[in-house]
Amino acid sequence: MLQTQERRTHLGRRASDLQREQELSMLRTEVEMLMTERDHLLRTAGAAAMFVAKLDTHVLPENTYEAADILAKVINTLPEETLKDAVESVRTTYGETLGDKSARMS
Repeated sequence: MLQTQERRTHLGRRASDLQREQELSMLRTEVEMLMTERDHLLRTAGAAAMFVAKLDTHVLPENTYEAADILAKVINTLPEETLKDAVESVRTTYGETLGDKSARMS
């Protein structure tokens, strides 16, 4: 039985080592995909947060109140650190800030 566990491949490695390396490679690829998706989601959340922060509710059409309220509530459920990361991601990528127009122009 020990001999079957010690089977060697043409590279001199055990088959279980090769399988472990393949699994690690697959996990690494999955983590990279998740990190890319997280980056996209952070930019989306950051853009939405900036949009809500800059909304002028006095000129907002009444039929959009419910959608704006839902968006604001969802954004407010984000952990503070995640929201900061999201806004920073948009600021870094697009140069956009939450400040007023005069602050952006200076």
